[in-house]
Amino acid sequence: MVCVSHVAIFVNNLDLMERFYQAVFGMWTVWKAPNEKAYLTTGNRDIFALLHKPGYRPRRYDLAGILQDPRVTPNFPHFGAVVETLDHFTELMERLEATGITIYGPKVSRDTTRSFYFHDPEGNAVQVVCPTHEYFQRSR
Repeated sequence: MVCVSHVAIFVNNLDLMERFYQAVFGMWTVWKAPNEKAYLTTGNRDIFALLHKPGYRPRRYDLAGILQDPRVTPNFPHFGAVVETLDHFTELMERLEATGITIYGPKVSRDTTRSFYFHDPEGNAVQVVCPTHEYFQRSR
């Protein structure tokens, strides 16, 4: 079996972004080189690498456009996080909104999967997905 082991993004403020992803997704830091990079995990054999790049500003995409048509899927760089229950999905969305983060969604996709989108504090696009079926079931 092969799986994706990590995703890496550039960040301008390493400490801020490390704290943000710890607070939002309950991640913890498994390794850090101060002022260089931090590796975070959810404990599910995943690594989310934050690579410090002073002055970096990602292109900020218009997330509202994805809500226009349920058949439209994102066509911009982003990463997604999967939650297992609709309650967790709703709680996370409400918690982010309470901090002042603009939420785009929820959206129901063609396969009935629910998702919402937001920008992290530096402008990276993030998707939160709540599948209504066995998301990782192998197609036969």
